[in-house]
Amino acid sequence: MVNGDLDGDQKLSPLSVVCAMLLESLGSVDGALSMNFFCGLHTQIGDPATGPIAMIKSLIAQLLSQHDFDLDFIHLKDQQELEANDLDTVCDLFSRLITQVPQSTPIFCIVDGISYYETSSQRSAACFVMSKILELIDEADVVLKLLITAPGKSAYVKEGVRKQDILWLPELDHADSGSPHNRHLREATKLRIQELQEQIDYDEQDDIFE
Repeated sequence: MVNGDLDGDQKLSPLSVVCAMLLESLGSVDGALSMNFFCGLHTQIGDPATGPIAMIKSLIAQLLSQHDFDLDFIHLKDQQELEANDLDTVCDLFSRLITQVPQSTPIFCIVDGISYYETSSQRSAACFVMSKILELIDEADVVLKLLITAPGKSAYVKEGVRKQDILWLPELDHADSGSPHNRHLREATKLRIQELQEQIDYDEQDDIFE
């Protein structure tokens, strides 16, 4: 986990730039699976892609688009609970998919801006989702690498992360944060992240997430 120690309400932070660049580089890793979710782009009320449940469903959709999985374990009751957005069932689906990936296939997961989902109404679900992913890192027989970022600081999700796995960046000179160069960088980064998001095909998973 990386805490950026930034002020303000930036939906995309300098850490988002790092995440976008890292995603670009992961595209050249042969055989690797990669997932991402930029929380700051999904904070609007009424947006169906907002919140922890939407985040884990997005990660599942990205997994399904990159690998052939055996889905025979999904029964009618599971189907109904998935359609009802039952968080336990959705997280269990994610876990069962991850454990099907061969150990020779590295899996990379980037969640940018998790602190946006640490509001009073979302923090419990956010902590639950991230705890399930962290459990897979410790317990599943897979190579799963997770990067979590917070533009300011995580107050809740960080409690589930080992202290030695948390990086605090030095406070930046906030006088420079609004410079034309940084504004241009943020806009360019936002455009590139949106392009990456558009590559995720949710429609192919309608039989699971209607």
